[in-house]
Amino acid sequence: MNTISVKACEQCGSPIMLPATRPLDPTKRLPPSNECSECGHTTPPQSAERFQCSPLLLAVIEQILSEGELKALRRNPKQFASTLNNKLHTAGKPAVVLDENTDPITIYRETTGD
Repeated sequence: MNTISVKACEQCGSPIMLPATRPLDPTKRLPPSNECSECGHTTPPQSAERFQCSPLLLAVIEQILSEGELKALRRNPKQFASTLNNKLHTAGKPAVVLDENTDPITIYRETTGD
C-alpha cells in the first residue's frame, strides 16, 4: 500500500514539516520545520509523524472533516477514530481501522485496504 505520513504539532494538531512551496533563500533564516506556525510549540521530529494512510483515504478524510476536526485527528488519531467513523458513515463511506502495531499508526479502509 502506498502511504502518506501525516506530520503535525503534538500540541494543537496543525500541519508541520511541510515541503517548501518556493525556492529557499539562503540569506534568510527560517524557523525549524518542526516549529508550529499556529501555536509556536516545537514538536520533536520523532513525535511529528501522527499517522499514515493512503493518499486516496487522506483526500476523503480531508473532504469530510472540518479544519478543527482534522487537527483533533492529527493530535490523537486513536481518540478521534470513533468520530471519524461516524463522519464517514454519515457520508456513506466505509469505516476505517487503526493499526496501532505500526509506527506511526496506520489508518486504512476496512473493506478495501486503502
